[in-house]
Amino acid sequence: MILKETKSLLSESIPLSGVRLIGVGISNLEPAGKGKQLSLFGIGKSEEKKWQRAERAIDDILNRFGEEALGPGSLLE
Repeated sequence: MILKETKSLLSESIPLSGVRLIGVGISNLEPAGKGKQLSLFGIGKSEEKKWQRAERAIDDILNRFGEEALGPGSLLE
């Protein structure tokens, strides 16, 4: 499953030429259903609503300006 997802991610974003080595790492794996997803805003319904608003804002930006509109700040020059 990890290999399948890795191949999918790489096929979408890595150019076929000029790449010599790519590493993928995983750690702290838990059995399915046993892990806990941490919240960005904390725990509770009001925090969950904040996250939903943030996701909607991201979706609105991507729909209006395209997939290239948002990305990691580390890629900015």
